[in-house]
Amino acid sequence: MILKSKQDDDNGSDWGELSSPQPPANPADGNAIAPASTMDEDRSIRIHNKMLINTRVYAISDKFNVLDLKPLAQAQFNKARSLGSWPYHRFSTIVAEILRSTPASDKGLREVALGLCSEHVLELLDDTTTGDTEHDQWEMVLRDDVTFLFDVLRARSRARTKELEARNVQQGDWQAKYYLVSKELRELRDLSNIKATALDRLLTKLRCNNCRGCRAVFQPTITKISAGEGFQVSCRSCGFSLT
Repeated sequence: MILKSKQDDDNGSDWGELSSPQPPANPADGNAIAPASTMDEDRSIRIHNKMLINTRVYAISDKFNVLDLKPLAQAQFNKARSLGSWPYHRFSTIVAEILRSTPASDKGLREVALGLCSEHVLELLDDTTTGDTEHDQWEMVLRDDVTFLFDVLRARSRARTKELEARNVQQGDWQAKYYLVSKELRELRDLSNIKATALDRLLTKLRCNNCRGCRAVFQPTITKISAGEGFQVSCRSCGFSLT
């Protein structure tokens, strides 16, 4: 085992991590490039090791009461976590280490683990998404700490409740907007019907009279007034306007 220095750490950790010496490259490989799946797996393992080391640093700082070191270890843990995404490589061992090495009253890394586990609790309990080995490990972790399991389920329940409440609020807002728009449309329709009825009566009445301009039978024509929303009724024969 060797200790990596900060300069050797390409992911920016503030302290080194233990790793096994890497075997020299095989000359016969030439310029061969490792498959993408192998590179992704190696990266996941490095992230896992960083989170595990920072978990242990956090526990040591708590044990020896080095309080200034705890927030730094937690920050480095979150920094390493941000380099990857769920599902993390063997994350069950990280959670097991957190639960084993920190007291229940310490909410630092426990809150981080709790948030991730509650968000993905259905995946943790489903062996088709985590794999048989990882699923068995998660089952052991949750059975060994029933309090943590209860906290995970309670956090999930609260998050689900908030999601439903937010959805109900959005649905309520949509229903309120729909009601207002429907009301306005009904009012416009009723107003249009009133205007149409009144106009039809006026035109019927005008057709029964002679035009005051040309004295012929009034043949009404309707044009929209450019300014405003009104209409102008005039005689088609002579252009005499009633307004």
